[in-house]
Amino acid sequence: MTGGMEQALGELIAAVQRMSRGDLEGVIRSKEEGALGKLARALEDLRVSLAAQRVVTRLHTRELSVLHRVALAGTEATNQDELIARVTEILASELYPEWVGFLLLDETRQQLVPHPSYRGPVPGALPPSMRVGEGISGVVVQRGKPRLISDLEAKGGAAEFAPEIRAVLCVPVRIGGEVEGVIRAESTRPDAFSHADLRLLSTVAGQVGLVLEKVRLYEEVKRQAITDSLTGLYNNRYFYETLEKELARSRRYRHPCSLLIMDLDDFKRYNDRYGHLAGDELLRELADLMRRTTRQADTVARYGGEEFAVILPETNRAQALTVAERLRQLVDTRVFTVRGRERIGRVTISVGVATFPDDAQEVEALIHAADMALFRAKVKKNCVCTAVG
Repeated sequence: MTGGMEQALGELIAAVQRMSRGDLEGVIRSKEEGALGKLARALEDLRVSLAAQRVVTRLHTRELSVLHRVALAGTEATNQDELIARVTEILASELYPEWVGFLLLDETRQQLVPHPSYRGPVPGALPPSMRVGEGISGVVVQRGKPRLISDLEAKGGAAEFAPEIRAVLCVPVRIGGEVEGVIRAESTRPDAFSHADLRLLSTVAGQVGLVLEKVRLYEEVKRQAITDSLTGLYNNRYFYETLEKELARSRRYRHPCSLLIMDLDDFKRYNDRYGHLAGDELLRELADLMRRTTRQADTVARYGGEEFAVILPETNRAQALTVAERLRQLVDTRVFTVRGRERIGRVTISVGVATFPDDAQEVEALIHAADMALFRAKVKKNCVCTAVG
């Protein structure tokens, strides 16, 4: 064996040793012809093949990691907003560090609205909303098919994106078979996304859709457990739980908390005259009136039968009397109908008011004080009484 052949063979042996250690960077070449040349070319083919397999393995590992984390988020999240925020964080940290997030369908307005967790270079800056069928995202929702745009500038840009955005990836999110939004990734680099990204994000969207369907079912079961089925107000159980919490908070921060208990005057006579279906309709209308009249911080509940209760946090007796009187007047002056047609006579309510800590310091005592005030109001009817007269 000549000196040149020995040197070539030594180089090939060294290349094999580098490959065995995982170093697949150096190109394997040989100036020798014949068997050594064929061996060098075979080793180079093997190196290229192993390097390609390594890339594929890394991609699969990344995909599996993302899907595993998304699945884990699905088991830990307790509501829709929490799940979407967690998945957005996963996508931003693992895949798309520039812009990524969810846009959800507002069916009432037929608009896509960005979720507050949408990630971009400026914290808190959200992309614009858009109508279904408009823009890239709106068309994805309308048609239910994903879009991959490698160079937005070459297509004339799009008003829904910042001027610097060049590449866009947008996939639909289906919940219960219906498209309810999109996941969208954006980049300032053209050709930033591949078809592998499209497949992965579509898989993530499918996984998220299944979890969101379960989350919504869970939220609906929870809502039904605390909601009165006739009026849509909170039920008696939720009322007691909330009053306990509000009184505990009031004790801690030394704030007042008031309770209204109100009763529909002569409701039995109303039912006897118009029937129970009309009575149910009246209760629903009153519930809607109370819901729209009170603050978001207040808790309106159906206390039982034709009785309603309103918890007023951080509200003293004088303020509670104002609220109670406003409700009484609204009911007294409202024109009610039966089955949307027949105008009926006057409908009135009586209201009892009690305030923590002036009238009582415990839940049962506060309810009793409001009940006694209501009892006095019912004697007169269509009036408001407090626990102190």
